[in-house]
Amino acid sequence: MESRYREEESLISLNIIEEKSGRGNIKLYSLTPFGREIIESFKNRK
Repeated sequence: MESRYREEESLISLNIIEEKSGRGNIKLYSLTPFGREIIESFKNRK
């Protein structure tokens, strides 16, 4: 099956989120500092 998104457009590749280590087959993700900046810029737009 074809991928929906190109790898270079993924949130991980854009440095917005990062994958954290999880146990077993669980994947955890968190915002990077750059991702937090993006969220804050959206919050401040009014």
